[in-house]
Parts: sequence; C-alpha cells; structure tokens
Amino acid sequence: MSVGAAYYRQTQGYGVTPAVLETYSSPGLQAIYYTHLGSLLPEPMLLQKPNIVAPDGTQTSYSQNSAGEFHLYGTSAAAPHAAAVAALMLQQNHTLTPDAIYTRMRSTALDMGAPRYDRFTGFGFINGKALLVSG
Repeated sequence: MSVGAAYYRQTQGYGVTPAVLETYSSPGLQAIYYTHLGSLLPEPMLLQKPNIVAPDGTQTSYSQNSAGEFHLYGTSAAAPHAAAVAALMLQQNHTLTPDAIYTRMRSTALDMGAPRYDRFTGFGFINGKALLVSG
C-alpha cells in the first residue's frame, strides 16, 4: 500500500472537506517499464498508486525547522500515520490479515477527488474513526 500526504490542518478534522493533497505527493498511474530484474516488460504496467492519503506536518520529537518547531512533512510522515491506524486495527482485532486491513482502509477512506478511486489521492483520506468503529 502506498500513501499520499495531506497537511493535517487541511483535513476534515480541521473543517476542510475534502482534505487537500500536498503538492509534492506523487500522482499515480506511473508507468513501469522494467521488471525488478531489469528486463523490459512487453508493455508498460500502470500502477494504481497511491492507495490512500494520510496526514503529514504533525509535531514530532525530531526534524526541527528554522523556527525551532518540530514537524515532519511528506509521504515519509504520512505512511507512519497509516501504519499506526493499522496497528490500532490489529490491536482491536488481531485476526485481521494485511489484505483485510487494506480493503477496509480503501472502503472507508474519505473521497478527495473523483468518487472511489482517482490517480492523485487513491481511495481518499484515511478515516481512522470509521476503521476503528467498524471493529
């Protein structure tokens, strides 16, 4: 699962609907021309990524900026937020498989672009409350 990024203050939790994708989040449907071994594919493979979007820009204990504040931005910050929600889901139900977690994350995500899936935001912004309430 790949994760796009939305600044946490530009999400539904802060009254912004839909959440706003960070400009540096990579668009999906990137063409893959070679196998992992370096062989040319007969035709390019288009990956449907990202799958979901999660928050970035939150406070951390490192990554101090010039103003002395600690914030972390980018998909490198968003992916751990999605992983944290997955961990909470597993804590709630330890029998969940990775596929079940991915499916629930996709089905409960809040649309940010076209309904269901779009190449920029995947299935939308992760909805931790719905994921944990649905048990």
